[in-house]
Amino acid sequence: MLAIAGKGGRVYGIDRETHSLVFDTPVITMLRDQEPLDGNWKLVCPGVQGGALFNGTAYDPKTGMLYVGMGDHCAYYIKDPAISSVLGGYVWKDWSVAAKQRGPRGWITALDGETGRVIWRFHTESQVNAGLVPTKSGLLFAGDNHGNLFAMDASSGKVLKRIDAKGALNNGLISYQVNGEQYVAAAVGGPIENPSSVAGALRVTIYGLHDSDTPKIVTVDRLAPQIPGVQPSNALFFQVCTQCHGYFGGGTSAPPIIRQSQLADPKLLKQFLETVPPPMPRLYPGVLNDEDVDLIAEHLRLIVFKCGQPDGQSCEPPGQPSTGGTDAWKAIYSVLTSPRCLNCHSGPMATCIPPIPGWPARAFDYPRQGDDRHPHYYSVIRGPEIDTATGQLDNKGAPFGRCDTCHGIANDRKTGIPGAKDPNTGKTLWQLAPSQMAWETSPGMPMTGGQLCAQLTDPARNGNRTPEELLRHVETEPLVLWSFTPGIRPNGEERTPPPLSHGAFVDAFRAWIAEGTPCPADPSSLAKR
Repeated sequence: MLAIAGKGGRVYGIDRETHSLVFDTPVITMLRDQEPLDGNWKLVCPGVQGGALFNGTAYDPKTGMLYVGMGDHCAYYIKDPAISSVLGGYVWKDWSVAAKQRGPRGWITALDGETGRVIWRFHTESQVNAGLVPTKSGLLFAGDNHGNLFAMDASSGKVLKRIDAKGALNNGLISYQVNGEQYVAAAVGGPIENPSSVAGALRVTIYGLHDSDTPKIVTVDRLAPQIPGVQPSNALFFQVCTQCHGYFGGGTSAPPIIRQSQLADPKLLKQFLETVPPPMPRLYPGVLNDEDVDLIAEHLRLIVFKCGQPDGQSCEPPGQPSTGGTDAWKAIYSVLTSPRCLNCHSGPMATCIPPIPGWPARAFDYPRQGDDRHPHYYSVIRGPEIDTATGQLDNKGAPFGRCDTCHGIANDRKTGIPGAKDPNTGKTLWQLAPSQMAWETSPGMPMTGGQLCAQLTDPARNGNRTPEELLRHVETEPLVLWSFTPGIRPNGEERTPPPLSHGAFVDAFRAWIAEGTPCPADPSSLAKR
């Protein structure tokens, strides 16, 4: 028999003499995997990182079982040559499971080597990329990307011992004997998609039955990243980042970073890498040192973002708000241009960088995150402005990344994902503000006080609201109320609320209405006078 385990999530048994298919056994979540693609987005399991990666099957003649480890992960697919003339379509990873710290998970499965019948299964915390090793003593050694090294009963799948390898197990795993003593060697650490705390520096760890728990550590000199004829910064980015994010930042198995131009600053890049959210591994400090991060920032600055170049991005931090006007208006403006409000009143963005043929530019309006107002890490986009089924305003993301796939009805203290509830339906209320209510003049640049005031008092651009209706909106709207109790970030830090309390903000709004909703003149218009 020939056994094949691939990225399709199935294990095939083939007769070596007749070449006939003996069995075809799915061993992970399967969804629409046999359906033809069309012009609609479909969630398909397994996705781009599901199934078997790097290593194949293992066989134990004593038990007659075939063992396979896989990752259980889905992705969205569409068949549309207008999106990609090369691929004929597009794939978008299901990032919501990662953001909610629910996956990807993995499976270790034992099958009957003759029939392909599943005998036992074991659900792991994360992908199973490491090789599986059955031994003559009846053990099965396996590992997952959370750093769990398992010694299992090969016949029943019972876990006899779990060892924390303190780094991802994502490749080689072998057992060998020296002078009658059995050892297990594991390749540990390195960059692969894990919860961020278990990336770790690359190393080989060897375990023995009778050795001391105090390890003997042997180190080798680290080789500098080298690709003939390639700048060190480009070579390092290629070796560390390209597999997941693409050489030009367009994304492959991980989100595009093309719009995260703040990461061209080495200081900000180090802060990001130190606190990176899952599933990206925490590579710094550890796998990367300060000099490495400086080199990666250089590649981002020159090759990915093309900072300051005619066809590149400015890479400047978001602009600072400025206004004149009455004290009441200045108070209102300070709240409306705080990150808690402006991050969802962002855009519209004129074009995508880089543009994707066939996709409307408006689709690339996007929310921002954090006090530094960086673009949403998971490449969320506005999506349709109108729900075609109901005719109502939508602005809740594209079909492959709806806001409510991550955001719930309340702040989630475990994941740090914020949420709010629609009082009318009891369902999640999380969305971008309509594009006509965007408060940026260009990506990252807030409107001046005069510009924002003019928009706020224009019924065509404020949802057809009178000043009194605007007051009721800021008094009762759930997303407005959320901004004053924004909860914690994924790293456990408290989000910064607006500079005023909700009560003080409403009082300022009342005072501004009593004044007749006057708008300040912008400095540029005063200069013209």
